Amino acid sequence: MKTLILGSNGGVGSKITQILKENNADFTASVRDDKKLKELKDKNIDAKLIDVVNDPIDDMADIFKDYDKVLFSIGAGGKGGAETTIKVDLDGAVKTMEASKKAGIKQYYMVSTWDSSRVAVENPDDPIKTYTIAKHYADLYLKNNSGLTYTIIHPSTLNDDPGQGSIEVVDTHSTKLAMEKSISRQDVAAVVANLLLSDGYQNQEIQIVAGDKDIREALEEVKQ
Repeated sequence: MKTLILGSNGGVGSKITQILKENNADFTASVRDDKKLKELKDKNIDAKLIDVVNDPIDDMADIFKDYDKVLFSIGAGGKGGAETTIKVDLDGAVKTMEASKKAGIKQYYMVSTWDSSRVAVENPDDPIKTYTIAKHYADLYLKNNSGLTYTIIHPSTLNDDPGQGSIEVVDTHSTKLAMEKSISRQDVAAVVANLLLSDGYQNQEIQIVAGDKDIREALEEVKQ
């Protein structure tokens, strides 16, 4: 199975890229500027230029047709305000879903937010409202309208601590838990890499926090 990573220079995406390289996986990294492209190629990583905001859907579909799996690990990260968030986290995401459908992608993976539910959207105290709305509708479109087989990963609050190689899979959207069990970007990357290198997890959403169970074991327990 050949995988295309969308967002290989992000906080999580860059770590996924490194893990896949260390595992000699068959994959291509993608970024949206020439400098980052050169950096990847200098590391002997197969890489392409893809800009999910500006590239037409048909152009992306032509690239995607060479792959079996697509991972969306792109986020505006609060830069550029609400308009950029909508362009990247909602429209950009949906464009890649449409391109994936046209290209016949077998499985689409989304690194989402902790809580993209309708309840989260309606929370008046949400400090990142625009982002939550964008992720809500992107996830909803993926599940209900894209026609794609999907896997959605919902990590708790992210930190830059060293990876522990262990997590906990939970079934809650508790904001308190997400804060108390903040998870490292390295462990999120390890979770996603494990999913990409495995079969299954079709049409599943996986909620993860920091924990004590080996990542592979934790994922196997919830595999459908």
